Amino acid sequence: MLMKADRERLIAMNHWYDRLPQEWRFHFVLWPLMLIGVLNMLLTLSLRFPFGLLLLFGIVATVAVRLPYVLGFLGPRPAVPEDRNNAPPIVIRGDGYIGYLNRRYDALPEHQRFWVLPVILLTAGAINMLLSFQQLFPFGLLFLLVVLALMVIRFPYIWGWVAERSERP
Repeated sequence: MLMKADRERLIAMNHWYDRLPQEWRFHFVLWPLMLIGVLNMLLTLSLRFPFGLLLLFGIVATVAVRLPYVLGFLGPRPAVPEDRNNAPPIVIRGDGYIGYLNRRYDALPEHQRFWVLPVILLTAGAINMLLSFQQLFPFGLLFLLVVLALMVIRFPYIWGWVAERSERP
């Protein structure tokens, strides 16, 4: 039997998820599971941890949080409280590189913008392969770091977390 605090915590987590915009919900499930899968793969290669077990635990944990709420096992399903201020949960202030790079990227014509990310990724992959063959650098590490850097630069801007110049106090 769930304790009252556990039940309220599960309901609060599900309300938070329900208030997310529809296009974000998939990402809040997929990317943590991808990270768990990468950690599982690293543990498998280094410590002979059973392949897929950690990922299976992550999937079970995700289902354990969402399924009781959806099926009504937590009691009558209360209405999701509305988000009154519609403000983004995080705001990055200041006109740093994140805003500058994203505004430059958005200002490019569509036919040029299409090639920016593939060129960056192909360059990172080529450099990573050269380093891997000549210096015994871990294969794919530089490529994954560049992908992570691109995500850190682009996603906050897309989600509206970067304050524009006119929004700054």
